Amino acid sequence: GAARVEPRWCGPGRRGVAVRTAGPVLNRGDLLRRQLERGDRAAEVWVIVNSIGAVDPSVEDAVRDLENQQRPGVRVRVERIAGNLGVAGSWNLIMDHFGGDCVISNSDIEFAPGILREAMAKIEARSDIVLHHLWAASCFYVSAAFPATLGWFDENIYPAYHEDQEIRLRSGAMGVLVEATHLQLGT
Repeated sequence: GAARVEPRWCGPGRRGVAVRTAGPVLNRGDLLRRQLERGDRAAEVWVIVNSIGAVDPSVEDAVRDLENQQRPGVRVRVERIAGNLGVAGSWNLIMDHFGGDCVISNSDIEFAPGILREAMAKIEARSDIVLHHLWAASCFYVSAAFPATLGWFDENIYPAYHEDQEIRLRSGAMGVLVEATHLQLGT
């Protein structure tokens, strides 16, 4: 059998390592701002700003505010991409940066109070699973073993749509179990 992969992160007060979240954003800075200002917060946040032509001014405003506001216990990184990596390319960049072991979400997801801790507990209980869908393809956790087990998201699916379905079909064809845990994310 495959070796058990232990998650390297957990909620506050549990082994002292913090959750990491990341996601690509193209437009609707108001949704990004709402995600980062309400509910649960991760200890490390990475925002990838994709652009088609000029960056959406609402995204630029939200990102500038994010960079200027220091939140205790929260480390923020913003990556501005000259162009558009597409969804799969952005997700792969996130996995490469963190070595997997992170939550990837759309910028329109809100984390209700306590939801990240609940998600982490469920993930920790099923640490043999490399992909946990927390809210379909809009919010999911990839383990450190994800790239070695399933490979990378298919960047030939560009700019967006169906990269999540392709990975589900691939996991089924390879006999890799994927967990679907639908959490009450927003308020």
